Amino acid sequence: MNLDVGTAGFWQSAVRSQLTLVDGVHSSSPPQDMTNAYNIVCENLHEMQLAMRTLRERQNSLIPIARLPHDILAQIFIACRDQDCNSAVRKRTPESERKAGLGWIQVSHVCRDWRAIALERHDLWTHIPFYLGTEWIEEAFSRSHLAPLVIFPRFNRSERKFLREFTDQHAALIIEHFARIKTLVFVVTTSRELEWHAIFNSPSLSSSAPLLESLEIISVSNHRGRSTIISISDEFLGRHAPVLRSLLVTIISAFPWASPVLHNLVHLKLEFVASISALPSFNELLDALHSMRSSLQTLHLFGDKLWSEDISAETTRIIELSSLVELSYGQGLSECTTFL
Repeated sequence: MNLDVGTAGFWQSAVRSQLTLVDGVHSSSPPQDMTNAYNIVCENLHEMQLAMRTLRERQNSLIPIARLPHDILAQIFIACRDQDCNSAVRKRTPESERKAGLGWIQVSHVCRDWRAIALERHDLWTHIPFYLGTEWIEEAFSRSHLAPLVIFPRFNRSERKFLREFTDQHAALIIEHFARIKTLVFVVTTSRELEWHAIFNSPSLSSSAPLLESLEIISVSNHRGRSTIISISDEFLGRHAPVLRSLLVTIISAFPWASPVLHNLVHLKLEFVASISALPSFNELLDALHSMRSSLQTLHLFGDKLWSEDISAETTRIIELSSLVELSYGQGLSECTTFL
């Protein structure tokens, strides 16, 4: 392919021909003449920017990565999102947040084609980026359309700025879209107890959760060792979460252990602090395990003096967990033996 070696001359000639329209206009010219000349230059700059955009689009179409099919690019975008979100959960601080900027969302700012691909894939926006603040939280909810959501407002304790800014508006967004949440992680902090209680006491959380597969409720203690204690009513999830398979609960004062939402659990992890948590009775725990006996594969129970007085009275009751492959019990060897 032969390329025109006179490209530079072409553009220079084109610019000069347009500048002839404002020849003779200078800083001492009448104001109206200066305004007209200024508008002409602005219009030409605008047209040149459009031309440059067209050339850049064509340039982008000729680089090797442009050969990738759109569905492959979309999968790459999803991988970038997952890596970035996981990093945000584990290591993000205000300083790293400033450096990271928009994180994976920057793939939608590379070029027009990539942006179109990103916006067309509603499932790309299902991981709501709480660490980016209110504007992007709302934008992700909007761009995800009706796709199942992953809600994980996990934060390092150093991220005080966001914790201060987590308002009832964020709680309202979670509640509004609750019916299409697939994965939900509540990290309950003492700095925003009212907002967390508003979520847990919302009528939406007393309605069916048809898509919910994984639920974590984690109470994080502050620098004084104080933790928020959450109470969950018997109507939690409308007693109907048909695909719920994983449940993690930490410091909590009341939980509907007899609820049908627990019946199909595959993974159950409970963490208690004896001085704060209100443990279910050992009978209630056994009843709950009995309801999961055919599906439960992972069972983790952590805490001090868990049912130490009740276990001996229940040693004649046996629950067979036919699918169990992993068991952790936060007690000494003798208590573990008795529990088993």
